[in-house]
Amino acid sequence: MRSFWGRAAAILAGASLVLVGQIPAVGSETASTTTVGATTTSETSGAPLRARTKGKVAPSAVAVDKKGTTYVGFGSGDAIARFKVSGTKLAAWKIPGSGPVSGLAVDSRQRVWVLRDDVVAVLGRGGGTVKTVERPSPDTCARNAKASALKYGGLTVLGSRVFLAGRCTARIDVLRAASGAHVATVRLPARARGLAVSPRVKKVKPRLFVALPDKGTIQVFSLSNLGKRRAVKVLRIGKPGKGGRPAPSGIAVDSEGHLAVTDARNQAVYLYNTVRSWNRYRVLGHPARARSSAGALARPTSLAQYAGAKGGFARNLFIGEVGNKRVQRWDSGGGYTYWVRTLTLPTVRSGGNGNGTDPDGTDPDGTDEEGTDEEETAPSITRPTIQVGADRLTCVPGPRPEGSSAYTFRWLRDGTVIGGEVSSVHLLVAADEQSELACRVTTTNSAGSATATSAAVFVGTPSAPVSTSAPTISGTAKVGRTLLCSTGTWSGAPAPRYAYVWTRDGVSVGNDPTYDVVAADVGEPLACTVIASNSAGSASATSDPVVPTA
Repeated sequence: MRSFWGRAAAILAGASLVLVGQIPAVGSETASTTTVGATTTSETSGAPLRARTKGKVAPSAVAVDKKGTTYVGFGSGDAIARFKVSGTKLAAWKIPGSGPVSGLAVDSRQRVWVLRDDVVAVLGRGGGTVKTVERPSPDTCARNAKASALKYGGLTVLGSRVFLAGRCTARIDVLRAASGAHVATVRLPARARGLAVSPRVKKVKPRLFVALPDKGTIQVFSLSNLGKRRAVKVLRIGKPGKGGRPAPSGIAVDSEGHLAVTDARNQAVYLYNTVRSWNRYRVLGHPARARSSAGALARPTSLAQYAGAKGGFARNLFIGEVGNKRVQRWDSGGGYTYWVRTLTLPTVRSGGNGNGTDPDGTDPDGTDEEGTDEEETAPSITRPTIQVGADRLTCVPGPRPEGSSAYTFRWLRDGTVIGGEVSSVHLLVAADEQSELACRVTTTNSAGSATATSAAVFVGTPSAPVSTSAPTISGTAKVGRTLLCSTGTWSGAPAPRYAYVWTRDGVSVGNDPTYDVVAADVGEPLACTVIASNSAGSASATSDPVVPTA
């Protein structure tokens, strides 16, 4: 058997690059891979099904500013949607980085924070990027149903602290808002979704609230000893009468300590008094069945409320629904639905967000003002590329913006930062074999920094995906309930990306990893097919069917 270096030399000498297009993954997320290896013919197992593309898209995160402007993030694309407090659609804002948006928040300076995998971007007034911050420890994993940004991950900001929940790891990273320096790590018993921070309320000190959908609980931590002690309170969310075990997802806390929690399993919003008795004093929505009418819910997984809001939209809740692919603005008193907006993937016209003025000519609060960003905009950079040599990879960034610093470099192996690798050149080592490598570049100016990551390069000989165990369907097959399709297990290198097709008696009815059972499914066989794809080919595998009941 040849050594790694012998095989690597044979692979890299005169190697051709096989470019793979955008491969659908969970929630229409995409990933691209370049393969380093001998020229191969893409082999396909049978004729794989194609996931159907729909116009509507589910929100992965929601935030709101002091004027009531709503910001909505998604599992794919490079922009966030925006709506006025009245529900009128505003021009989208372009966002830097890559990966799904798993968290959005607005700070006291009305800057918008966006979490995408390992990078947090801060957008100033008008949408210009003020700076980007890299997570202290990677939170990167396959974008499949078990790590969906529609279910895990979150972000909140209070004063000088930023709190990040990973969609891949059961922890909270706490950073300094100004510098991005790591302050503390909070270990959790399960992965988190919603995050909220309350200021001091009466005699109650500031607290961090964390929703754990898989545990059915809200963990509450004191901000004075984060990372040193366990939760000071574990609030177990009770069922709203009928329904299954709650899955708390989106959470928000107002300036008086009232906690709002969305239940993604039972289609409800719960309100708690956290200052006195922790009692649940109100249930909103029409639990536990999913419905599409205004004022009803289907898998509400994200929630926003501006904590210091006063006046016209005080105590309003802005709710993102995965099932209905929309956002609603509710009054928390339960008596009024202000508006409902179905979502499509936003796009930004060429030129991006401009130099600090709103792209549609209006400020985020909806007033017609001519003005510029009060802060200088951080540099904007293009995605780097990787040049392949006989025994090395070279990271090639785009042109450096005028007035910005020299690029700094980081290398990633299978999504994890390689310690000590800070040069533009990476020498191949044995650990790289059958791995995907990427480079990340960062540059700064007086206003902030910008980060971009290359497409991945696979080192080795690719092999097409092969199913080693079929996907399975979990959940209760009953109208109004949600089913989950697992990926099953697959061999193949590089690691496959996955797409999903749900069929009712052989007819396609969905293309997400989850499926909400409807009346038309009763008595019919429902199955899910998983399509696994990489640079060497693709294959599909289908679950055993289930037959829903009413």
